[in-house]
Amino acid sequence: MESIGSFIVAVSDFVCGYPLFFLLIGGGLFFLIYSGFVPFRYFGRAIKSLRSSDSSKSGQISSFEALMSAIAATVGMGSCNSPYNGRSGRNLLDVGERNCWNGNQVL
Repeated sequence: MESIGSFIVAVSDFVCGYPLFFLLIGGGLFFLIYSGFVPFRYFGRAIKSLRSSDSSKSGQISSFEALMSAIAATVGMGSCNSPYNGRSGRNLLDVGERNCWNGNQVL
């Protein structure tokens, strides 16, 4: 059983090194070029959309507030649901005992 575990660790150490790095960077560059640099072409439009406010509807939040809520939820769930870094055994955002996993306290 220990030999299977050591095999899995050896394979994951190899795959999660340079091959995964080049796959992610290469895939990102491929899709950037394939899409015609859409993230850069529409960056100004995205900033303009975040600055605009459609306050004609009551009870609605702005685009900026929606973006900030989504980012906060993503960071918060990542902090709570992945409490340990695989190699060090510590939470990446660990500040003593003040995290979601230990003591049910949010940073």
